[in-house]
Amino acid sequence: MAATCEFAHDGWSDDEEETPSGRRPRRQPTEVTMLGEGLVYFVRTDRRIKIGFTTDLRRRPDRSAPGEVLHTEPGSIADERRLHAAFQDLRLRGDWFRADPRLLDHIAALKAKATA
Repeated sequence: MAATCEFAHDGWSDDEEETPSGRRPRRQPTEVTMLGEGLVYFVRTDRRIKIGFTTDLRRRPDRSAPGEVLHTEPGSIADERRLHAAFQDLRLRGDWFRADPRLLDHIAALKAKATA
């Protein structure tokens, strides 16, 4: 059963103001988030997949991008960045990637490994 949720990239507090463009500024990663202490997640919306990182899935809603949670696993910002680099050719913008069979197969393999 797939979960449906809404997400954004972690890295700012709720009291920070948005920039004139409407986006919140991202903070520099801390040592803790670079080394672990969070989750890497894959969320699908239509033909796009977001590869993101968060320290609290419930706390980081992104009202503009609800979607189906395909997979989550313990990880770090460094892990998220490695995935972004591995699928650079599929990048649409930011954390968003084309829902290509290669990326979907990778996510399926991660899910299978997690349940083995």
